[in-house]
Amino acid sequence: MKIVWTGKVRNRCMERPTQFGLLILILFSLLKTTPTHAGQPNSRLDAYQDFFAITHITDENSARAFLVDHATRYQLNAPESPDSLRLSAVKPSLNSQHYHFQQRLNGIDVDRAGIIVSVDAQSKKVIRVFNDTRQVLHDQTVDNIAANKKTTASKPTIISASVALEKIWKQQVSGSQLSAKPQVRLVYRVQAGLAQLVYRINLSTNQQPGNWEYTLNAHTGEILTIERLDAPAFMPRNFQRTRDPSTLNDNNPDTYSAALAKFTTNNNLRKKTINAQNRTNGTALVFDPDPITALQNLDLSIHSPLNAFEAAYVARPLNDISVSNGIYSLDGPWVKIENRETPDTTISTTSNGDWRAKRNESAFQDAMAYFHIDQSQRYIQSLGFNEEHGVQYGPISVDPQGLFGIHNALYNSAENSISLGVAEDCPAAAEDADVILHEYGHAIHFSINPDWYGGDVGAMGEGFADYWAGSYSLTTTNGAHFHPERMAPWVSFNSCWQEGRLLTRTDARYSPGKIYDAHEKVGNHFSDELWSAPLFHSLRTLMAQGVAREDVDRIILEAQFGLGSALTMPEMAKAIVITAQQLYPQGKHAEVFRNSFIQQKILPESISFGEADLAGSTSANTVLPGTVVGLVFPLHNNSTQTITNIAPQITSTTPNVTLLAPDNLPLDVEAGSQAQLNVKAQIAADAQCGDNLEFITQLAYIDPQDGQQKNIAHKNSYLIGEPIITRTNAQPNVKIASTGNVITTSTLQLEGLPINPLFFKLHLDLRIPTSSLPEINLISPSGTRIPLVSISRFSSELNGSAPDNFGYRNMFAPLAGENPNGIWTLEIKQPLDHPRDGLLKSWGISTVTGANCSSATTIAPLTLNGIHVYPDMLPLGIPSTGTTGFSRGSLLNINYLLRNNAVTELSDINVRLASTVNIAAIKSTITPGKLAPLSTHKGLFNFKIPDDANCGSTIPLTLNYSYSTTEGIIKKEINTQITAGSVFVSRTGSDGTPQDIPDNFQTGITATFFVERQKAFDAKNIKFVLNLEHTNPADLTVLLRSPQGTEIELIKSGTHLPIYINDKFPDDLTSATPLSRFNNENPNGIWTLTVVDTKPGNTGTFGWIGMETHNELDCAPNNNNRYPTALLEKNQYDIVEGETITIDASVSNDMDGDELGFSYEQMKGPTHPLINDTTSKPQFTAPTVSEPTGFTYTLTVTDYYGARSEAAFSINVKKAVVASSSSSSPTQTGKQKKGGGNSSLLLIGLLALGFVYRAKKTVC
Repeated sequence: MKIVWTGKVRNRCMERPTQFGLLILILFSLLKTTPTHAGQPNSRLDAYQDFFAITHITDENSARAFLVDHATRYQLNAPESPDSLRLSAVKPSLNSQHYHFQQRLNGIDVDRAGIIVSVDAQSKKVIRVFNDTRQVLHDQTVDNIAANKKTTASKPTIISASVALEKIWKQQVSGSQLSAKPQVRLVYRVQAGLAQLVYRINLSTNQQPGNWEYTLNAHTGEILTIERLDAPAFMPRNFQRTRDPSTLNDNNPDTYSAALAKFTTNNNLRKKTINAQNRTNGTALVFDPDPITALQNLDLSIHSPLNAFEAAYVARPLNDISVSNGIYSLDGPWVKIENRETPDTTISTTSNGDWRAKRNESAFQDAMAYFHIDQSQRYIQSLGFNEEHGVQYGPISVDPQGLFGIHNALYNSAENSISLGVAEDCPAAAEDADVILHEYGHAIHFSINPDWYGGDVGAMGEGFADYWAGSYSLTTTNGAHFHPERMAPWVSFNSCWQEGRLLTRTDARYSPGKIYDAHEKVGNHFSDELWSAPLFHSLRTLMAQGVAREDVDRIILEAQFGLGSALTMPEMAKAIVITAQQLYPQGKHAEVFRNSFIQQKILPESISFGEADLAGSTSANTVLPGTVVGLVFPLHNNSTQTITNIAPQITSTTPNVTLLAPDNLPLDVEAGSQAQLNVKAQIAADAQCGDNLEFITQLAYIDPQDGQQKNIAHKNSYLIGEPIITRTNAQPNVKIASTGNVITTSTLQLEGLPINPLFFKLHLDLRIPTSSLPEINLISPSGTRIPLVSISRFSSELNGSAPDNFGYRNMFAPLAGENPNGIWTLEIKQPLDHPRDGLLKSWGISTVTGANCSSATTIAPLTLNGIHVYPDMLPLGIPSTGTTGFSRGSLLNINYLLRNNAVTELSDINVRLASTVNIAAIKSTITPGKLAPLSTHKGLFNFKIPDDANCGSTIPLTLNYSYSTTEGIIKKEINTQITAGSVFVSRTGSDGTPQDIPDNFQTGITATFFVERQKAFDAKNIKFVLNLEHTNPADLTVLLRSPQGTEIELIKSGTHLPIYINDKFPDDLTSATPLSRFNNENPNGIWTLTVVDTKPGNTGTFGWIGMETHNELDCAPNNNNRYPTALLEKNQYDIVEGETITIDASVSNDMDGDELGFSYEQMKGPTHPLINDTTSKPQFTAPTVSEPTGFTYTLTVTDYYGARSEAAFSINVKKAVVASSSSSSPTQTGKQKKGGGNSSLLLIGLLALGFVYRAKKTVC
């Protein structure tokens, strides 16, 4: 069935364009679009006051009624129903009430999704709405999709939370202990409109510091992602934000239930020991804020004599500490000093409430932490944040000698705890108030907004925490004038942490579309500094104007209420400006904040230019001599008020381009709306081919937000002629040093025309054996440094082009107009030490080296191009990977650009999306019925891939468009296609431990790796990755053996190869024996690599062998493989020595009907192997024992794809009873044999579920 979706409306031009011919030189026309606030807000934070003017919200009912009335504006589905939106909280702040509505699906919360209505506490008027809902189709959930794929019609079962916890605990290091009780949530995770039921589990252990969030498939227990949600105060070189689930090992012999029991016991004991009897006040010697600032001495260090610090100590009160039986302890209402982590340090107490210890002593560090946090909380309360308005309104646990002896500090939101590190030969973190208050800053923003995850919150959280420390330091002796820009001057800016952060990096600039994580190096500054700088600059500016520090801090705290997850810097900045205006409407507060954010490009001016489109040309970025072109760009009103009398002026400095200045009629743009400017120009026939056509647009207007006249300018550049693009490559195969923070450089010589960023690309094939993103910088001959950031997934390699496949849009804008001729340098630095080197396989640059103006291509009056298919809700500015495969049920957008290339108006324009497959059309932008001369229209269709589309099938998409001419209706079409099924790459490999390759070692060294969940081997989709180094690789023979025993030669001795190999077969190297020798084999199981040195005289090092499976689809049969179930007829046996029994595991089953493999591992008892231990019915012959002895074994069943399940059984062996004349003896023996182990299969199955684990995959 052919489905066609169409839309058509009237022309929206306010004025009918004048008629003109080829000699018309320029025309401006203002196309008024529907004001944004009349339809949908242009961001998730809706703050247009004119729209809210008549609102009145007093309770849940009126808040919900508001959302019902404006469901279209906020794209809400059934907001009247609690099943769709559940009121989860009403949070008061200083001046507002915030109604938090949680989005739901099928009675279950959608993860970190909802809408928040913030209401002025006095007027009851809505002041802003934060919309963080996800677009989900109710019949589109993975539950329903999965049900369609299974042989059974029943809905997939959901594993229990306890099974999920046991699953992730099995992946932990042996000996792990819980640092906090895990947080478990059953939620829907929504991606591209596709809802997947998952468990989100937050786990913190002594072996894995930090708050780690595990996401598990709620039906199978498969671990999908592992992400660390927090970050330490300073980024260590070995910091990992994510972990690859495919690298996990199920080696932990302990159970989660046992770990929880131990944690509960220890926690109860700890609570008893800190149970305060009475409160009183004490005193302490402290640094306030740190010895360097107090003494104004940058030369002070840990090697300075102790008496050099004497003048830095000051006495400060310790409020509300505890006293019991004459013992004073630092246990108060707002902070509790505790020993939570190693090093194991006794918490200090005194007999008089006076802490007189000094630096290097744990008691001094205890007092520092208590005093500064307690004082900070009392300051917050003085701002009005107390009782129901409280922020972090309760005690926080602090370990001043924690963090396992690492020189760092950490706040863990899962535990609400702070760990301050003490490392040898480094200042203790607790000796610097900035570090203490920085970590408390994290507690503050998490207390206000528990959904502080995603987006730019990594950098903003660190930047705010730095600001919070810096704000306090300004109040201390010398803090306002002795290096106030330095964050933590005692703990950083030294050999322990050389790269300290500054609060004054006002030179940092925000790049739209980039995601800013914590501590990320962006050019010459940290991402954290981009956020702390405007906050700190605003504070100092306002204080210089006589504004109290308290006012500024109050604004910044209040602004964080009423917001959700995945915040961006512009959203948070906008909230701060709105809050400043709300709290201090007569002051300069809002103006100063706004100017600070504008200076760093975080906020735009009240009027900003949108991305321009070009009409009258063969492409979107070039023009041809002898043509008339139109430049179309939107003007956005970013303020909350209408802006009037905007005066545009357009100029061009390009020779042979003629502009005719029109009457500059003032323009008016309503709040939250946009106006469209059309600029038209004649390009002379003798225009210089290869030059850039430049338009400079200047606007003058009165900014309603401060009453000041503003002048802004914007430049648009287009290449004259069709570009001739040349790629220049550097020398290949550059080794990347394995030592962290060692810079590896590679250079190339480039020649070309002045750089146009639209035609500039960086090509990269980088292979580094780590999941931590390396620091990569491209440096131009002029010294401009472009950091390669915003790489969402990095797993040992980076192969593609920026900005198409990674990076972010407009990342090369700083290079505009530069002369490219000269030496370009690529710098790469690994973030941490690693046993294996990396490899820069290749890199190059593509840029314009010439232009062709001889094209005789006729430009059609109306063209449709710019087609782009991408998942719905893709973050703005993040490039798609160019994939054409998408999961079944995904919600997709297809963008297009209509261009009227004619000098006359075109009418009866119609655009339709069609497909031979029944795609579900959700929405579209309205197609213009008419297009003015040399103008453009951007359109979008939103559609869904059918849930029941055949996996791997091609879905054709056709955009039909038509328009009227004097010759009648002209019809055209553009065809493209996508694939049902998202492509992923699965990787597995050896453990990465380097092995020496001895000289002339004929036996060879071996390495193994395990493959699971793969279909039959197909060489077209398989790549093997080999990493080794050898002084003469021609000496080597490298063999690879499959689980089925087939062995091939990857490398034959005598083959000429580079000394350092980090290559793929067959992409980079051709195997001596074709990989197709493995075709159709079952690849699941253990693969073995053997490296043989066949000749004397040279040695080497083997690093790694791995396998990649490409072109698999997420809906392919192996990915829907269901795990088998390990079952036993009995799970306990009681026998006597000498007796032989059969263990029956034949009741195990596989829901997909796969043939099962059986293996057994002894877990406890004297070593005693089973007989026939690869079958479903092994035997056990009881050995002779001197006393009752227990034996425990684990049964593992494995299906074709390597998915496994486990069940345990135990055998108790007793000494044989010597026969006697008693008639009761045989009977007694018989009873003994029968007792103890009969359990129903149902019970055994339930027990087995606790050991079930799913084979793993990596989705890339």
